[in-house]
Formats: sequence, structure tokens, C-alpha cells
Amino acid sequence: MNISTTRAAQKLTPPVLDEARGSVELIGTCLSAAFTLPGGPRPISWDSGVRSTTSSDLEKHVSSAQRSEDRTELTVYRSAILRWGDSEALCLIRNISPGGAMGKIHAEIPRGAQVTVEIRSGKPLDARIAWSSDGQIGVQFEDCVDIEETLRVPASRGQGPLQRMPRLHVPCRVSLLHDGMSHRVMLLDISQGGARIDADFLHAGDEIVLNVPRLAQRRATVRWTRDGHAGIGFLAPIGFDQLAKWGEEHRSRQR
Repeated sequence: MNISTTRAAQKLTPPVLDEARGSVELIGTCLSAAFTLPGGPRPISWDSGVRSTTSSDLEKHVSSAQRSEDRTELTVYRSAILRWGDSEALCLIRNISPGGAMGKIHAEIPRGAQVTVEIRSGKPLDARIAWSSDGQIGVQFEDCVDIEETLRVPASRGQGPLQRMPRLHVPCRVSLLHDGMSHRVMLLDISQGGARIDADFLHAGDEIVLNVPRLAQRRATVRWTRDGHAGIGFLAPIGFDQLAKWGEEHRSRQR
């Protein structure tokens, strides 16, 4: 090692040692402040740059946590019905937050349109179309929603037309096979899991085959009957795309 190198090392050594010594002292000070012995002196003055937590700090923290919670998104795959004007369409919700949702749809709805979103049957949510592109839409709810409550499926209480899945209201004539006989009946509404029809000759527990034009035949069981109407459940559900496209074609023919 030459003389110049030695002198350079000597110049660098004191600052490094001072920095290390300062770090050790800082750690010791912090530990002393955190673990003061009973009756012992406080090593740090409370007005010497160390600020205590105030109620204002807590309020800011809670407010920040609430804002973070409001931005929480939940990934789901739930069918919903979007209604605007006198039209409606089936939508597959892919994610939802307290402020809005994103989903897949086969209908064209203009940006800014006022809509209602029905994820749970009979529980519409007011919203507007925030954006729409390539079969995908984003909706913004008018008011923040409780995600858990919105997605909750209520328990069934006895017999009755409790709709677990949103249904398209598509009145049309369909054929029904029951006890080896074919009947023409009115289809009132339909979902991926079942339908409601006008058929006063059916009874709960009957097995039938429903034939809807442009949809494949569906084997089903009668779940309930009331006032000449019958609710049926499909043994195999209809796929989202198949029913959504069928619903949009039916809507187009009714224009």
C-alpha cells in the first residue's frame, strides 16, 4: 500500500465510525423512550420533535382505511339483469366494488345511460353506464352498496316463486311435454336455472321437457305452482352466453 492510499483510508475512517456510532446511539435512544423504567426520567422531551398520536391522527387513519375499503374489488361470476327504458339484458358480473361493477354483456347500451342492475332478484340497484367496449361494460352505482348483502342468496321459506337467479321477462309461446302429451303454454320469464310458465295443469314434483324456440330442449322439474303459474327448475342450467344471446335476439324481434 503506498502513502497516498494510506492517507485516503485514514480520511475515510472517522466519518464511517461516526455514522455507525450515531446509529447505535439513535437505537439506544429509541429503546429508552419505549421502555422507560417506572419512576425513571424520560430520556426524550415530549416537545422535542417527537409528536404523540392525537385523535385527529386516528380520524385520518380511520378515514384512510375506509377509503381503502371503498376501493376494494371482489372478483365474482354472477348473472345480473340490466334494465334501461323498456329494455333489459342479461349481464355476467365479473367484479364488483361498493361503487360499481364490470361485466360481460351481449347488448349495446350507450355510455351515460341510466340503468338498474338486478343481481339479487327483486333488489335493483340504480346505476349508470360508465364505459362500454367490445362486449364489456362498467357501471357506476348511484349510491355505495354493501357487497356482502348484494351478493347474499336468501334462504328459501316454503313453496313460492322465490327467484334465486335474475330472470329475463320474455313472454312467448313454447311447447311442453308432460306425461307423454305435448302442450302449448306461455313462457313468462326464464333464467339460467329455471323458468316460470302459465300452466294450470301441472303439480309440484312433475317432470317435464320444455322446448323454447332457438334454445335446446330442457328437462325440468316443477318446483311450485300458484294461481295457474308454475315455477320449474332445469336439471342442467343454460349457459350464460347461450341465454344472453337468445334474450338479445328475442328483444330485437320485439322492436
